[in-house]
Amino acid sequence: MEKVMIPEIMRKNHLKIEQLLNKFKTDYEKNPRLMFDSFDRFKWELEKHLFIEEKAIFVFYYPKNAEDFDTIPNLIQEHKQMLKMLSEMESNLKNKK
Repeated sequence: MEKVMIPEIMRKNHLKIEQLLNKFKTDYEKNPRLMFDSFDRFKWELEKHLFIEEKAIFVFYYPKNAEDFDTIPNLIQEHKQMLKMLSEMESNLKNKK
């Protein structure tokens, strides 16, 4: 069985999330009937990704130098901001804004 490193898995997942966001954008602009489905898929994948990072990966991260000690708290703060934006997007879509 081939070993796959966590950073490679997460990079692939980042690409998948980006593709889903682009699909949502396209549907939003050209096919509103599909927009909600594509948003739901994007939202699910992003939430799942953030959960995995925070609960399974960040727990095992040990900084190699002092400059890297803020990495995890900064990423967690960014995740909170992304989730807030995601919630606002969802609310705006439901309210047709």
